[in-house]
Amino acid sequence: MPYYLIYFLLFCYSIYSISKNRNGQIAGAIFALLLALLASLRYDTGTDFNAYQSIWNTTRALNFSFVTYEYVEPGFLMVNSLLKAVYKGDFLYFSFYAFATIMFLYVGLKKLKINLVFVMLLYYCLFYFAFTFNAMRQALAMAMFVYSLNFLIKGKVKEYFLLNILAMCFHVSSIVYIFFGAIWFFDISKKHFVFSIFLPLITLFIYISGLGYEVFSFFTSALGKPSTYLSEWKEEISVNQWASRIVMLIAISFFTLKHQENKLISSLGFFYIIGFSLYILFADVAMLSSRLNMAFRIVEIIIAGLLLIEYRTISNKFFVFLVFMIPYSIQFLINASNPDNQYILRSAF
Repeated sequence: MPYYLIYFLLFCYSIYSISKNRNGQIAGAIFALLLALLASLRYDTGTDFNAYQSIWNTTRALNFSFVTYEYVEPGFLMVNSLLKAVYKGDFLYFSFYAFATIMFLYVGLKKLKINLVFVMLLYYCLFYFAFTFNAMRQALAMAMFVYSLNFLIKGKVKEYFLLNILAMCFHVSSIVYIFFGAIWFFDISKKHFVFSIFLPLITLFIYISGLGYEVFSFFTSALGKPSTYLSEWKEEISVNQWASRIVMLIAISFFTLKHQENKLISSLGFFYIIGFSLYILFADVAMLSSRLNMAFRIVEIIIAGLLLIEYRTISNKFFVFLVFMIPYSIQFLINASNPDNQYILRSAF
């Protein structure tokens, strides 16, 4: 499979670019193109491939009646209908979302002026298989959030909110990025951040008491489809998942406290704590918990890239590299070895 070769190349060039203190813009663009092509040329690769192919097969060109998929966002279905008018084969469909996701991600990261190759490596390890291959709608929504951060930094608040509202038309989880826009306007001090660290403990108590599941049951009942959500989303979170989340929580908290003066890092770190708290709160409903948590976890790779700018010495930069790469590499091995992700090159277009 090509996965290990790409990992090796990204890993080696990340070390080179960090040691030379370069952002790797050209190399980042090449790897971004490679990842987009890999996702475009796959066939029957990924757990959700058949589900997304089924959506495409039932899509009619320039027909905007979305009754068949009432749980799929209208923006996604509308774009599919427009794509079907251009080309009936599913190659255009999968290619469009692969390239849109990777390009929003790449351009957004480039605007932040961070090490593109290193951050693309992190994205590849944690998000590429689970989202670019599978949860395609949420992958695009997260990439649009990354791109939108530059609007906040430049004070273009309206553009930030508009882009993330648009992202909600592809995946409703983007509502959490509307909340981040509100966080941005608060001056988060060390005192505030330390206090927020206790929030996961509070939600842990609620989770143990079973109230989190009761809250979810109440809202799904209000939506009129309690049995659907509770049966399809009720899973257990594994020990490995708990361990990886806790390790990253400790790392993000440590780095955020050390670089509290950086507005973007402090805001993203505070946002991350809230996301982890929600992860615990709805741990009984693992699919919901994981989807929400991954919407927040995208900030990990941004913080990692920003830290390479904050630290001046090579030793500190490589310390950051190791802190992130050890758990991320483990996750990569899990993803790459998953039989559902066995790569099959498309033979028909």
